[in-house]
Order: sequence, then structure tokens, then C-alpha cells
Amino acid sequence: MSSVEGVSGAGVVEGATTTTTTESKSPVEVPKVPGGLCGTRMVDDLDVRDYDVAIVGTSLAESVLAAALARVGLSVIHLDTNSYYGSELATYSLYQFRDLLKEQSADHSKEEIFAVGASYDRFTIKQGHTDYLSDVKIVSPGDDFIVSEKENRFYNIDLSPHLLLSNGRTVSTLASSGVSRYIEFKALDKCLLLSPRGLWEVPDSRSALFSNSHLDLVEKRLLMKFLQEIQKELTEANTTKSSPETTQRNQTFVDYLVEHKLTPKLINFVLYSISLLVENQNNLPSGATPTTVEQGKKALITYLKSVGKYNSTPFLVPMYGASEIPQAYCRECAVYKGTYMLRSSVCELHRIPAAPLAAADNSTTGPTAPPDSPEGTQKPIIQGSKDFSWEIKRSGLAPLTAKWAIASNSTLHFAPSQERINDVDRCVCITVHSLQPPHRSVFVVVPPMTFNNPHSIHVLQLGNDTSHCPEGKYLIHLITPYSAHSRSALQTTLDTLFPAVTPTPVPPVEKPIVQESAPQGGSEQATPPAVTATSTETASATATASTTPGYLWAAFFTLHERGFLASIPQLSIAPGSATIPDFTGVVEYAENEFRRICGQESEFLPSMPDPSDYIWEPDPQDPAKDTATTSSQEPSTTTTTPATQPTTETTSEPSQATSTSAATTPTEPTTTAQLQHNNP
Repeated sequence: MSSVEGVSGAGVVEGATTTTTTESKSPVEVPKVPGGLCGTRMVDDLDVRDYDVAIVGTSLAESVLAAALARVGLSVIHLDTNSYYGSELATYSLYQFRDLLKEQSADHSKEEIFAVGASYDRFTIKQGHTDYLSDVKIVSPGDDFIVSEKENRFYNIDLSPHLLLSNGRTVSTLASSGVSRYIEFKALDKCLLLSPRGLWEVPDSRSALFSNSHLDLVEKRLLMKFLQEIQKELTEANTTKSSPETTQRNQTFVDYLVEHKLTPKLINFVLYSISLLVENQNNLPSGATPTTVEQGKKALITYLKSVGKYNSTPFLVPMYGASEIPQAYCRECAVYKGTYMLRSSVCELHRIPAAPLAAADNSTTGPTAPPDSPEGTQKPIIQGSKDFSWEIKRSGLAPLTAKWAIASNSTLHFAPSQERINDVDRCVCITVHSLQPPHRSVFVVVPPMTFNNPHSIHVLQLGNDTSHCPEGKYLIHLITPYSAHSRSALQTTLDTLFPAVTPTPVPPVEKPIVQESAPQGGSEQATPPAVTATSTETASATATASTTPGYLWAAFFTLHERGFLASIPQLSIAPGSATIPDFTGVVEYAENEFRRICGQESEFLPSMPDPSDYIWEPDPQDPAKDTATTSSQEPSTTTTTPATQPTTETTSEPSQATSTSAATTPTEPTTTAQLQHNNP
């Protein structure tokens, strides 16, 4: 995408400088502006300063909303103070990630923060990623882990890595809306569970279940019977077009599993490896709500329906990093006339009285119908009060105004009493050993209390087949909710999966003890020394060798996720997503906010027309030109978007994605999952 002050999409200005990268996934570095953004005077290149919706932050929730709102005809301006897409979902090269960790160690306590009044009419915007991380600890055995610049560009390290369930809400929305044409995926190789007896594979079929050596025959039959009952309920629900019946809605999921006579080992397996719950259901913290039967069944059924859809495992891995997903939605918004501004100088949201509407602006008909809408389609009326709007102040530039504002919770400053903290502990590790050779992409679940961890620990291994690291290396992500023991639990998990390596000791060398003979016959020449004994004295070469970790480099840190407690009219505060499995909650939030903005009658990211529905007819004015009777044309090919690392890597036209270069193509053919909306 073009970018001026990072402007792109409909707001592209003639003569704007664009940067493209075709040889590698790692983009060209953007020079830093001395003095920071807020102290820089910039030239205003925007002809329009009044919009329907203004969005600050390019994480997933904001990006989904941007695409959905632009597709129904609303004018959208999407801003980000960073020079890259993704916000806390950004993807970095190795050296960029190291620089980020160093930056987070700096003191940001002197930043100016405007107080938020009781009326919630003024919010300040954080400049860059000033407080995403804390408590950084880097472990590099021996010398510093140094790679060449070429190898550095092969690393795509996610700040918040994610897997997608093949039949989950995120994938279905990507497929039905057509946004999946901008992204490429690969099916995960293996799912594992770490127990005191070691790693064991999560069964993905009947044969795999009965060949599992970690379960006895009785447990295998109990688990198979339970899963068959769930499958039967699902089949009946599909037949009657209703949701699976739940007899006791207030019953906990653990009690439900006990009723089915599952053993404690099987209960842990169902809770944490299949339902993917994170909280310890047997020892919930004070105030936490246990998972209900309805919630547990929903998670369980989604997992089971995902198994076998694209591969034997239920998960898909986004190629080149999780930031590709929000960037794809940003591209969709730009295609539908959205305006993008990266490196924006936005510094404050301020609620102001709404300006009187002109007669033309007070109508219900939008200025332009979306490209895929039937002729005469009207854009929706923004809900809420018409008495005020939001002013988006920019340092050194004229302010912007919008009827509705959307901001990420990671970009707004909140008073401590107004925010909800939901931190997670993370570890990123680079190693040369696979958790289960020869597989390169592996997901491991560590159930609660395995290593005194109060919550589940999720471990994600990625290799060069997903373009996350060079060939011969593996990128390991560990994540768990923050607690007093979470950091030590991560360290224990890492040491267990990659035990320390002790160099092979040099065997003892027998050192002979010699005794010289005295000269005989008055001769001055001495006889050769005679060997009189031997000794097991160890040579100096056998000095004690120290053990080294079984990985090359590791970084531990705490990732902060904050949420606002109050509901504010005409302002949406988007949540983050720090846990690994899926983005279901984020997509559901985006749909709810879309209906809050546009009303219940508006359609959220409607399905793209099927290519077989096109009926091509000759143009009567020009027989050489054909026209389609459908209202939109779906892109004919699936393309791969460039990786979104913290630089401005853009293309001149947001609707055309460039193919990735051979420089980052894995040495072996990559099998990717083509998302299809009509799959069962």
C-alpha cells in the first residue's frame, strides 16, 4: 500500500513516495525522525478531513471493523503511529525483535498523559509501542547469538503468535468474505501433550487413539464412547438446524465430564488439549467463573469439526506471521476506498459538539455504494447521538473529525482505576532441534500444575516450511497467563523440552612416570630415560566441562494487554488477543461493534459471489468487450501478501498483492490450505 505520512488507499496523494520489496520478505528500514513524531512538523496531504469512522491502531479487531465498515459504504480513515501494520500482532525480523526488547527496557514514565474525566471525553494516544512489554530477560549461551543480515531477514517473529482452527469463526469469516485471497496458510503438522511421562501425540483418528501407548484400554474405550456421543449430538443438531442440546446450562464442564465417567487423565486431556481451556478448572482463582457445559461443548465441537478439514490436525498456521491477517483486512478496506496513514502524528481523541449537517449530508443515501453492492444500495446510518462527534488531533497538522471513533486498548492511555490488566508471560526461543522430528510445525499443550503452573502453557514450534525462520532452525513460542509462578514454569518447560547439553568429556590420559639412569663409565652422555611406572593422572585437557542449554537464544518477557471497563457512546475500544489458539473472540467482538455502529439490519462482511454465478454477456456498444451481470468480480487468483515487519513495506496499489520472492521460499514445496467457504 502507498503511504504518505503513511497515507494509502483512497487518500493517496499524487507524487507520494512508495516503497516496494520484491526480493525478500524483510522490508527496507524507514529512517527515524529526530525528535519523535509529536515534535515534527509534517505537510498535510489529506483533501478530506471529515469521515464517518476514524480508527486508531491496526491490530486484528480494528482491521476487521475497517474492512466491514468500508464495504457497506462508510468513509473510513485508519491511522497508526507505527510504521507497520499489526500493532501488538506485529511480526519482526530477529534484529528488529532484539531492538524492540531493548526499547522496552527504557523508562517511559515521563510521557505526557492527559487525565480522563468522568465524562470520558478526552483520550491521549500512545506514540509507538511504549509499554507492550516488561521484565525482559535474554538468555544467550556462550557468545551472543549473531546471524548474518541475509539470515536475519528469514526470521519472522510474532509478538503474539496465533493458530487458527480450520473450522473456527476466524477462518470461516476469511473464506466467506474473500479476504483469504490475500493470505497463505499451512496446516500444522502435529499436536502434542506434555505429561510427566513425556510428550505424547493428541489422537486425531480412531486408529491413532487405540495405538496410543499413554492410555490403557479402558481409557481408550471411555474416550471413544464420549467423543461418539458428542458427534451424535452434533449430527442431530445439523439435521434439525439447532444447537446441541444442553440439559443443565448451569452445570460446569468438569462435572459434565465426570458424569461420563472419564478418568482424571482423560478429563485433563479433554479440557486442555481438545477444548483448549487455559484456566485450571479444578482450582479457579477467586472471582473466576468456571466453564459451563455449553461453553465447553462449543469449544469441543469446533475442535472436532476442524480435524481433517485441511489436514489431520485441526490448526492452520499463517505463512510469514500472524500480522498477515490484520494486514489482509487492511488491504480489503483500502480496496473499498479506505484511507490509511502509517507513522501518523495522531496524539489525542477529543469529543466535540457535532457540526450542523448540510442538507445533502442529512440524507440516508451514502455518497457511493460499495463496489460489490447492488445498484442503488444505501450506506447505513451511523447509530448514536447526533449531538457530538470525535476530533482526532494530530501534532503539527490540522485535526480530523469523525462521527464514530475506534481505538485499540493498546493505543489509549488509561488511569489505573479505569483499566483491566490481563498480562501474559512469553518466551521466544531459537533452536536447531525439533520437538518431534521430522515435523517442523508442532503445537504442545502443558496442562496446569505439570510444572507448578497455575494455567495451561501453550508451546508453538515453527520452522522454515511456514517461512518463520531459516532452514535448519526452529522458532519456539511459549505463552501462559501471568502469575507469580508463570516465569519459572516457562523456564522449567523450556528446559524440559530442550534439556541442557553436556559436552562429551575427554577420556583420562595415562601420563608415564619416568626415572633417569645415572651416567656410567665416566661417560658424559646420559642414557635414555627408563620407564619405571605409570600413573592415571589426568591430563589438563580433561578439565571439567560446563553444561549449556539445548537452545541457541531465548528471550523471556511479560506482554501487557489492557481493557477499558466503561462503555462510551460512539467510541469502540477494541480488545487484544494474546493467547495462541484462534481469534474467535476478536471476530465476534468486531461483528457486535459493527452492529452497534451500523444497526442490526446491516450485513457484516457478506459472502463474496461464487465465480460460477457470473454470466458474461457481450457489450452491445462494443462487441469486443464483455461485461458481467453480477455486481462484483471476485479476484481470480490467490496471492501472497508481503510480510508485515515493523517497517513500511508497501505496494503502490492495495488491491494488488505481490507474489513472494524466491529468496524466502522454503527449500521444499509448501503445502498450503486454500480456504473455501463451501467446504463442509
